[in-house]
Amino acid sequence: MPWRRDVRASDLDREQCAAALARHYVAGRIALDELEGRLDRARLARTTGELGGLVADLPRPARLVGFGRWVDRFDRLALRAHAATYVAVNGVLVGMWELVGGGEFWPAYALVPSTALVAWHAGGSWTVRRALGAPRGRRMPPARPR
Repeated sequence: MPWRRDVRASDLDREQCAAALARHYVAGRIALDELEGRLDRARLARTTGELGGLVADLPRPARLVGFGRWVDRFDRLALRAHAATYVAVNGVLVGMWELVGGGEFWPAYALVPSTALVAWHAGGSWTVRRALGAPRGRRMPPARPR
């Protein structure tokens, strides 16, 4: 679970952490006494960083990691295609405006909304990468072997 260390934990965060610990107990990764200790610390945790520390040494579900890598790769390719289309179309429009002698800058009618759409897409991509736990400015790491 990608948690920021300095954010206050909610009851939902604590419940998600407890559920993850229970799944790892059922899978045989942690013993009962360790589960009880971690659940007690999860109940008393104040920040999401403390919760993240309780599950940091346990593997994330491989199917979610693989799906996250696929979503990250697709999203990056889609953003790249969107940005390339933005540059090509607006470049042609500005070039046509220049060729006809200038005057009123009519390419702005396409440039302003398309800039907003590309910025929205980039912001959404950033949000998706943060939600999937991808490191900043890098691709997601490969899935850990089981």
